Amino acid sequence: MNKFVHSIGLIVLITILNVDISYGRSDQGVTLLCPNGGEELFWDSTYTIRWWFYAPGNPNIYDYLLSLSIDGGQSYPYPITGVVNPDSGTMEWIIPQISSTTCRVLIQVDSAGVNVGLDVSDGNFTISETGVEENGGLNIPNTRIGATIINGPLLLPKDQECNVFDITGRVVMPDKIKPGIYFIEIDGEITRKVVKIR
Repeated sequence: MNKFVHSIGLIVLITILNVDISYGRSDQGVTLLCPNGGEELFWDSTYTIRWWFYAPGNPNIYDYLLSLSIDGGQSYPYPITGVVNPDSGTMEWIIPQISSTTCRVLIQVDSAGVNVGLDVSDGNFTISETGVEENGGLNIPNTRIGATIINGPLLLPKDQECNVFDITGRVVMPDKIKPGIYFIEIDGEITRKVVKIR
């Protein structure tokens, strides 16, 4: 049956096909609110994942399964664990030590093993090591570090764990550095400052 509603000169056609459209949606589902794209998260920090879940009954009777993608949503191999609060639709997540600029989160809600809702981040977000922050972050020793000037590739010891940080404290790949100032971390300690001139 069709009904016509006239409002301010507009005609809106509403077709009713025995479907309850009183809420403009089905009776159950989930919407991931954040992270939803553009966030910058850092290793070992705590982040609150938020979602909106709508379903009949008590939200505590459902299972909330979250997982992480680091390839822009092609796969979600990393389970996300944390304390879930179904009433507020949140989970406190300790950010893993995984670096990627194409992270996304998937949330799946199950009831007795049957999926009743699924959503993913709309866009990519970043996970990286802690950058320079006012209250800490990249720990550069107080002792003066002499600078090494290079104009070719950056060579690092192969038998030690090494990281390269740019001036903002972000990790960069040694073979991707451009002209600028960098700090070299060897076995967890900043030991060198490098100035690449070309």
